[in-house]
Amino acid sequence: MEARFELEAVTPLFIAGADQRWVEGEGLRPPTLRGLLRWWFRTAFKDPKLESEVFGRAERKSDVVVRGVIRSQRVGEVRECVKDAKYLFFSMQMQKRPCYLPGSRFEIFLGSRSEESFKMALASLWLLLNLGGVGSRNRRGAGSLSILKASPQELRLDSGTLRFVLTPHTDYPHFLKQGLKVVRGFAESCGDELKAESGSLPETPTPPLHPRFLSIFVKRFNNHHEALRGLEEWLKGVRREVRDPNFVRWLRSGGGRAMVGEQRVFFGLPLQYYFRNKRCTLEPAHEDFKRRASPVMLGVFKSGRECWGRVLLWKSKFHPIMRLKVSCRNEEVGMPDDFSGFLRRLEEDLRNSGWGEVTGW
Repeated sequence: MEARFELEAVTPLFIAGADQRWVEGEGLRPPTLRGLLRWWFRTAFKDPKLESEVFGRAERKSDVVVRGVIRSQRVGEVRECVKDAKYLFFSMQMQKRPCYLPGSRFEIFLGSRSEESFKMALASLWLLLNLGGVGSRNRRGAGSLSILKASPQELRLDSGTLRFVLTPHTDYPHFLKQGLKVVRGFAESCGDELKAESGSLPETPTPPLHPRFLSIFVKRFNNHHEALRGLEEWLKGVRREVRDPNFVRWLRSGGGRAMVGEQRVFFGLPLQYYFRNKRCTLEPAHEDFKRRASPVMLGVFKSGRECWGRVLLWKSKFHPIMRLKVSCRNEEVGMPDDFSGFLRRLEEDLRNSGWGEVTGW
């Protein structure tokens, strides 16, 4: 069994090999795709044994073969890559990273002799292409891909039909809702892990694919340029609202308060502060837990003339360590503790800003 997908970059794609300054000829490399497929597999299936069967482990070969081919590439310098979203892609500009520009085309192949593994891999790919992105800054809207051609165009599962291409007269929110219901139903039929996940928020920053642990908001735009600017405007505004100027003053000069309401830490750690004469880094005060991915994932969906901005809010416990190291002051400070309230605030802000929530999946 084999599936083939022709994909097009909707937003700049920051991806490279060993030399991060060079992207030409790299394309969608199998290790990159396999890693992303594993991540989305975990959100839906939550079964390490199944994951090792589908994608392999040290002592076991993968059931699924993944290949990628470049069909047409448009490589851009950093200025071209970030012009629509300098705020979203700020760190790429600092690193002078090139990218594949929107319009670059790729082809990927998935093959397997196991029908069940093949179906689970395709369900994971559906999640990646409709909810996620590829490469660096994919949580900030980079690396969104659209499906130009798909073979097969749909996957028949016991839980329903999973369609890879948006059909005429079907909008993106409905397409998402129906697809997510099918994937969730299929995942539940493959194991009991998800059925047990219904109580308190999970510890892991990769919660189960469940409406209790994931909120999805979408908004229609005329093109991907406007969608990126809309995502940037929302994120920039909400980060400004949760900023604590007293804490920033304390970092810069010693005035203000050490840590009260600086909720920007909830957008991911470590967090960098750049001042005129120094740089400060906030990171968890624990050797084994130095990072925490943002619970916010931004993306752009495009199919024909349909173009939508997308915001995902993943709900879990933020971090097991409630202390932060401050590099520029050689001190520790407490971390804000109302992460759930922070996420509710983001949801309310999105609703008030005209973003529609995808529910009923």
